[in-house]
Amino acid sequence: MSEEPTHRQPEEALRRAERRATEAEARLESLQALRAELGHVHLRYTLPDGRITEISSAAEQLFGITAQRVLARRQCIHELLRAGDPECFDQLWWDICRGLVPTSTELRLSLDGGEERWILLAQRAVRDAGGALVAVEGLARDITATRRATAALFEEKEQLLTTLEAIADGVIATDASGRITLMNPEAERLTGWAWPDAEGRLLHEIYTVQDEHEPCLDLVQQVISSGEAVNPGGGGLLVRPDGSQRLLDELAAPIRDAEGSIIGVVLVFRDETAQRRVEEQTLRSQKLEALAVLAGGIAHDFNNILTGVMGNVSLALLQLPAQGPVPERLREAERALTRAKGLTQQLLTFARGGSPVTRAVPIAELVEESVAFALAGSDVGCQLDLPDDLWTVEVDDAQISRVLQNLVLNAEEAMPEGGTIRLRVTNRTMGLGNDHSLVQGRYVRICVTDHGVGIDPEQLPRIFEPYFTTKESGSGLGLSVCYSIVNRHRGALVVESEPGVGTTFFVYLPAAAEVVEEPREVLPDALSGTGRVLVMDDEAMVRDVASAMLAHLGYEPVTVADGAAAVELYSREAEAGRPFDVVLMDLTIPGGMGGQEAVRWLLSMDPYARCIVSSGYSDDPVMADHRAWGFRGVMRKPYRVDDLARALQAVLAEPPNDRCEE
Repeated sequence: MSEEPTHRQPEEALRRAERRATEAEARLESLQALRAELGHVHLRYTLPDGRITEISSAAEQLFGITAQRVLARRQCIHELLRAGDPECFDQLWWDICRGLVPTSTELRLSLDGGEERWILLAQRAVRDAGGALVAVEGLARDITATRRATAALFEEKEQLLTTLEAIADGVIATDASGRITLMNPEAERLTGWAWPDAEGRLLHEIYTVQDEHEPCLDLVQQVISSGEAVNPGGGGLLVRPDGSQRLLDELAAPIRDAEGSIIGVVLVFRDETAQRRVEEQTLRSQKLEALAVLAGGIAHDFNNILTGVMGNVSLALLQLPAQGPVPERLREAERALTRAKGLTQQLLTFARGGSPVTRAVPIAELVEESVAFALAGSDVGCQLDLPDDLWTVEVDDAQISRVLQNLVLNAEEAMPEGGTIRLRVTNRTMGLGNDHSLVQGRYVRICVTDHGVGIDPEQLPRIFEPYFTTKESGSGLGLSVCYSIVNRHRGALVVESEPGVGTTFFVYLPAAAEVVEEPREVLPDALSGTGRVLVMDDEAMVRDVASAMLAHLGYEPVTVADGAAAVELYSREAEAGRPFDVVLMDLTIPGGMGGQEAVRWLLSMDPYARCIVSSGYSDDPVMADHRAWGFRGVMRKPYRVDDLARALQAVLAEPPNDRCEE
C-alpha cells in the first residue's frame, strides 16, 4: 500500500485553520450584530491615557456619535462617559488606575441637546505577559428605560409607604403563605412588634386575635380559601407581647397579580379600645344619671316622710316628762331617725347636687360614723387616732362622709387578705406657698393609710381622672367625685403610694371659725316665740307636723299646698292688715310653683318678706347659698322642733329692713 505524500499535510492543516478563522469571524460578526441589535456597544480603551481603540457600530445609537468619528478623533473614554456623572466616573477611573477594574458600573450620560441616558458598563481587564494592566474591554448597555421604571416604582412605593405611615389604621401585607412583607408604623404600635422583627414571620405569630373565649380563625387562610375580603367585625381582642389586649375592628382582602391570581393578603385593622371605652363610659354615665335622679327622688320623698316622723317624735318628747321608759324609747327612735337621715344624705350626695351646704362639724364624730358605716360587716380592722383637741371643720357633713367612706372602702379593697386601716386626724396650719396650693389658714388633715398592693407610679397621676380605674368592675368615678367634693370645700386631696407597701390619702379640710358646742337639753321656754307663720308644702303630712310644731312653740300657723296659693294668701292677708311674720316654703313642688319662684313674687310685693327655704334636696344650689336667692334662712328636711325654733328665731331676730339680695 502506497502512502499519501507528506507534503500535502501542511496544506490541509492550513486550509482547516483558515476555515476555522472564517467561521470564528462569522460568529463574531453575528455576535456583534446581535449586540448591536440589543443596544450593546463593545469598546476597548488603553491605559494609562484611556484612548478608545475599539468601539462597535452601535455607538451612535447609545452615545449619539458614530464609531468612525470616535476613532478618528482618537477620543478618550473620559470624553465619552464623564460629562453626565463626573463624580461617579472619577471614582471609576481612580479604581482602574489602581489596577481595580469594576465588573459592573451604572453611569449617567449627558448627550448633546440635553438628553440624559443611563448605561450599564460591564468591563474586564486586559493585561500583558507580565500581568500589567494595559487596556480595558467592556460592553455598554442602555438601561434608561429600566432606571426610569425603577424610579417610578420607587416613587410609587415611597408614596404608598408615606400614605401607610400617615393613616390611623394598622396595615399588614403578607405573601400567599402568610409571611409578612409589609407593616406600617400604626401596625407596629398596635401589635407591639417592630417591623424588622416581624418581617418574614407568619402573620399569626405577631397577630393573635381572639374573641371572648377562643382564638379566631386564620385570616390569611380564610381570604385565600374564599378569594374574597373577610370582615370578622369588631370585638376581636389582639393579644400583645406584653400580655395587654386591644379591641380591634379588622378587614382582610386578597392581593392579586396581573393575571388575577392571589399572591398575598392585606390586613387593615383599627384600635376600637378607646371608642368602646367611650361608649361604655357614656352608657355608664347614663345609668349613673338615671340612678342619681332616682336616688334624689327617693331621698326627697323619704325626707318628707322622716320630717313627719321626726317632727312628731320631737314634739312627743317635749310633751312628756324627761324621765321614764316612754321618753327613753322615743329618744332611741329619734337616734334611729337621725341615722336614717344620714342615709338619705348619702343618697343625695350620690345624686351629685350643687355646692356643699356647710356648717361647723366636729370632725372626730364625723370620722367615727363614716368609718363604722363603711366597714360594717367587714373583716378589715381600723385603727383610729383622734386627738381631743381637734378643730371643728366647715363642711357639708354628708358629702365629706361620702369622701371618707369611699377612701376607707378603697383601702379595704387594696387589702384582699385583710389587715388594718389606720386613720389619723391632726390639726395643720398652712402658710403661704404651701405644696397643696391651699389658702393660708387652719386646716384639719385626715390620713387614710392601708398596707395593700399600692398604686403603680405610671397610674398614680391619673387616679383622680373621671372614669379612670384599675378595677375590672369599677366605674372610675369614686375618687374623681371625692376630689371634686374636697375641692368644692376649698380643701385638698393628695395621695402617696408605693407598690407592695401601701397607699395613704391625705384630706385637708378648712377649720371652722366658730366652735361647735356640745349638744345640750333645750328648755321649752327657749324655743317659744310669737308671730304668724305661713307654711307652704305639697305634702299634707309635712304641713300637719309643721303646723303642730309651730303651735307648740307659740306661733300661729297657716298652711297652703303650693307657691301660687302662698303668694295669693300672703298678699290678701297683708291687705287685710294681718301680715305673716315668716314664710316657710318647700323648694320643690311637683307640677306647681315651688319656693324658688314664689320667693321672687313675695319679694316683689314685699321687699322685706322673711322667707325660709326647706327641702329634702339638700344639695340644691338654692340650699347652698339661700341668701343669693332671696331667702333669709334654710332648713334641711327632716327637722325637729328645736331645728325649726332656731331657724325662726334667727330670721325674726334680723332687722325687718335687712333685705336679702336677689
